[in-house]
Parts: sequence; C-alpha cells; structure tokens
Amino acid sequence: MKKQMKIATAEIKFSEEFEGFFESQKNAIELHENIRLNGVLVPPVIDSDNILVDGYERVRESIKNGVESIWVFQIERPATMDDRLNLNLQRSKTEKDVIKEFEFKIQQIKKMQGRKKDGVRSTYAQQISEVLGGRWKDEETINKIIEVNQNDFDNKILTKSILSGISTPNAAHQFITNTKKIAEEKKCGIVSLVKNGKLSPLEANKILVDFVKLESDTQGTFIIPEKGFSYNIDCTTIDMLAKYEKQVDLIFTSPPYWALKTYDGDKRNQAGKEETKHEFLERLAKMVLAWIITLKDSASVMINIGETYKDGVAQGIPYLLIEYIQRITGLVFFDMLIWSKKNCRSNGNNEDIRPRNNVEYILWFVVDITKVKYKKLTYKFADSKPTLMRGFGGFDRNGYEVKKKIKALSGYHSIRKHISEQEVENIIKCGTGVNHLQFQLPKTEHPAVMSALLPICPILMTTEEGDMVFDPFSGTNVVGYISQLLNRKTLTTELSSIYFNEGCNNLQKGVDDYDVEGLKLVNDIAFRDSDQELETAA
Repeated sequence: MKKQMKIATAEIKFSEEFEGFFESQKNAIELHENIRLNGVLVPPVIDSDNILVDGYERVRESIKNGVESIWVFQIERPATMDDRLNLNLQRSKTEKDVIKEFEFKIQQIKKMQGRKKDGVRSTYAQQISEVLGGRWKDEETINKIIEVNQNDFDNKILTKSILSGISTPNAAHQFITNTKKIAEEKKCGIVSLVKNGKLSPLEANKILVDFVKLESDTQGTFIIPEKGFSYNIDCTTIDMLAKYEKQVDLIFTSPPYWALKTYDGDKRNQAGKEETKHEFLERLAKMVLAWIITLKDSASVMINIGETYKDGVAQGIPYLLIEYIQRITGLVFFDMLIWSKKNCRSNGNNEDIRPRNNVEYILWFVVDITKVKYKKLTYKFADSKPTLMRGFGGFDRNGYEVKKKIKALSGYHSIRKHISEQEVENIIKCGTGVNHLQFQLPKTEHPAVMSALLPICPILMTTEEGDMVFDPFSGTNVVGYISQLLNRKTLTTELSSIYFNEGCNNLQKGVDDYDVEGLKLVNDIAFRDSDQELETAA
C-alpha cells in the first residue's frame, strides 16, 4: 500500500544504494527548467522511513530550485531493491542499468533458492532465464553467463557484450576461461584490447588460435594486435609469412658490421664473420633481397652501417655496400644520411678496427623513385644545446669502464630533446651512441645496442602514423620501441632467442608508453615549418 502526502524536501533521505542503481537519462538542465516552470508533475516515491526510492533527479532539482515541500507517494514499510526495480519497469534502461539489475537479481535468486514461486518450484536456471528475458533457457548456457559475469573485468565489458548481443555466451565464456589466461602468459596484448572494447571476445578467441598456430610454425612469436609483430626467426625467411607481402613502408635496421663483434648464436654461420669483405657484402645484399617481398612500391630501405678498419686502413664498407645492394636487389640508391655517434668506442679502445671519427652511415634505398614518400624535417632550434650522457655498453665516451645499469628516460622527453638538438640537415646528431631507453642490460649483454634515438628522424621522414616499420635485425627492439611511440606498426625478426625476449619486452613498453599528446608535441617540433602532408618524391 502507498499513500500520497506532502513532505518537506529537507525531510527526504537519500539512499546511496538506490541512487546509484540507475543512471540519469534526463538532461539535468532541461529537468531543472521544467521543475522551475511547472513544478514536479510526477510525485517521487519514499518509504516509511522517508528514504527516497524513486525520483532522485526530481527531488535534487527541486531543492536546487528552492522548492521547500513536494507531493510524494509513501510506501508504508521500508523499501527493498525489488521496489526500486518494479518502479522502473517502464523506464528505458542503459546498459549499465541492465547489468546492475541482472547482478542484483542473481543475488536475490541465490538467497531464494528452493522456494516456490506461485506454488510452482522453479529451477535456478529457469529463474535466471526469466531475468534475461527468456533469451537463454538451457542450464549450461545460463551457468556460462553467470561465470562470465563473476570473472568479468571491472567495467563489466564481457557481461555487457552478452546482454547487448555483441557476443554469444559461448564466446565470452571461452575468452574468460581459456583465451585470457593463455594470452596473459604469452603477453600477446589481446586482453587489454578486449577490456577496452576494441576486440570482441569472439575476435580475441580467433586471434589467439591464429597466434598459437603461427607460434607452432615458428621458433617464437609475439603479437600485439594492430600494433606489433615479432618473430624469433631468420630474417631471410620472412617470405614464409605471406600476410606481410607489400605491407611494409620502411625497413630500418642495423645489420652486423664486418669483423667487429660477436653476437649470441651460431658463430660459424654468423653474418659479419666472413673472411673477406666481399663475402660479407654479397651475403648482406642477398639478405636485403629476401626482404623486398614485404615492401610497398612507395617504401624505403635504410641500412645503418659503420666502417671497418684493417691494419688501420678503412675498408670502404658503406660505399661498397651501396654497389652490392643495387646490383643484387634492384633497389635504387636514394641518399646517404650521416649520423654522429659520440660514444663510438663503446667496446673500448680497439683503434685497430674501430673508426677514429664519430660518424656512421644510413644508406637509403627506395623501391620506386617516382613513388617513394618522404617528408623533410624542419626542426632547427637556434638555442638548443646537445647534452652528453654516460655511456651504455660498459664503457664511457672515453673508453673507461662504467657501471652497466642505467636509468631510463621518459620516451617523449628524450625524443623531443633529440629533435630539438639537430643543428644541420645532412647529419643526424645523437647525444650519445647508446640506448638510454633500456632499464638495464640483459644478463647476456647485447654487444651492439642501437642508439635509442637513431630511428626517430628516419621514421618521421618516410612514414605516416599507422604505417609499418620492419627491422629484420631487431636485437633488443629499439626500432620497435620508437616506432610505437611514434604510432607506427612494427614488424621485427630476431634470430637470437635471448635478444628476442628482451626485444618483446621493449616492444610492449613502447605500446604502453604511447601517448597522443606526447606525439603531437613531437610532430609540432619536427614539422613546425611545413603544412604539407607526406608526399612522393615525384
């Protein structure tokens, strides 16, 4: 029973449980104006303790309008949540409302389990089916929906997907009981995409099946859907992955240099250990040939290479490599970029083979000179001052041994500073030839970690956001980290399982560190004098 009565608004009590159950659907400004002009046309409902059961927005806006008393309906007993639900049967509910109501009724049914309804004993599944509007009737499906709800994310995205028809109970249940666990173990990035609503449970399940199948066909696989794709394979076998044919916009990589360093793996067949420079150059050019299948017609290939000295005599490696790559691959030599590597003696004072200057070379090739896209950077800052930092590869810039652990810098702060420090347009200056974005060295130290800031300018010059950057010799995945900060897709291959695992961690960190506003600042600095989009050379 309920009666109509007039009550002072100050005497009405608000219930946190009732108030938070349904979201407001009426525009507060519109409601405020209606009450000011017409008063409260539909009386709110209170219980015997003056606790408001229905009409929270109406009462609140009445108080804001200075209304001191209003007509209400009063239930002559303490109200329950069922009263709150029954008063809103005709109300159009939001997805959040439906989920809250569903969860509340499940709890009520559990408490009432075993009792008869209208003289007929209903099963648990039958009662839950009624709550769900009779859409699912069999006990197995009902139990799956409940299990999904109980193990859902905080935002209840899986329950929402079932109740809204986006996902089937079976797909959501498979995700929560199988896909989620495997995806988290393999760190393949699927879980966060489902949680954020970017993947449906069904899509996530299919991706994981493909992921596991691909992993069984390769030595190792790490995939972050729509972001990064890393493979623990020989880079010359990339043609086995047909889905990357003509998908790459830029290859940026630093292959092993000739006769300088030894990497983890089979030393007998290791690139850079050939007896003669011509054997090395031919092998490296044939490796490049194996990658061409991945390139778009508008793509660029950038090979970072350094000089090698024999008995103090420069061997002309960068210049000879241009000749070999053009002859063997058919790629067109486009330009040579020079970069300043301040810490060029990261492995000590080996002056018999190490260069005496501070530069290395990026050989820039293109597939089609008439279609290649690039954009000139216009980043000069007159007041910028480069800052040298402590060396990374176990030695400082003077060749003296230092501690190997180094603190990471903020990604966008480092990128912005790097771009701001460029003083001329034909040389890329890195404050130091080390990787500051590593938290610490791996247990088995990589002998030639790429300068963390080196890929920035080449990626900005030759790709747009969303384009794919491929690093065949990815190592600890510096290119992957930077390409993610710049909102590009990443494709990488690495033969060493040790470096591959470290690289996967850095790729994931790049995805995690990506920030829209940070990238806007970078683009503003890099292209501040140019309003043109990325264009073709022609």
